[in-house]
Amino acid sequence: MRQIVPSIMAKSVAEFKRYSKKLSPYSKRFHVDVMDHKFVPTKGLPVEKTPMLPKKEHFEAHLMVYGGERHIRAMASHGFDTVLFSFEAFGSKKSLFDAIRNVKAHGMKAGIVLKPETEIFVLKPFVHEIDQVNLLPVHPGFYGMTFIPATLSRLKKLKRLRQDAGANFLIEVDGGIKKELIRKVVAAGAELVVVGSVIHESKNIKATMKELNKELM
Repeated sequence: MRQIVPSIMAKSVAEFKRYSKKLSPYSKRFHVDVMDHKFVPTKGLPVEKTPMLPKKEHFEAHLMVYGGERHIRAMASHGFDTVLFSFEAFGSKKSLFDAIRNVKAHGMKAGIVLKPETEIFVLKPFVHEIDQVNLLPVHPGFYGMTFIPATLSRLKKLKRLRQDAGANFLIEVDGGIKKELIRKVVAAGAELVVVGSVIHESKNIKATMKELNKELM
């Protein structure tokens, strides 16, 4: 199922609650950016300080951090449904495999995020272990970055990899998404489309979400 996924990039509990409250009437799935000021140059609200999340909505945590495996128990206890690990934050395949399996042992889904310069083939050993792959069309850590056009061919490669492997992970794209890009990324293979600044800068979120959802068809 294709879906627009609003993102939440909060620096405080109050900001997180404000974003969640204004977005919750218009979506049932949310993408939460977690940043440590080391893997990316921005720092956000730590997982451990995230408010308890409602079970009626799906929250995915995008970990732009080193040592993301240390936060698995906290994410489970706070109500996250999916954990997305940055591939480049791990020193070995084994450590990433262990983190993915630990996430699943805590009852959550697991996925991998790739930076724009990371080759798609690095996912081959993981395709039957993961539930989701997030391709970044921008360098992570900021809202409002410009979409990298090569992402479209990367999405097609990822879709082909999934098909050739007989895998069933969801394909997500996250970063630099404007209304006019949604049809293009969906045609290339994206099923989950994360949107940040377009929604947060809107004066009428209901109308904006309606317009964005039309582009999925």
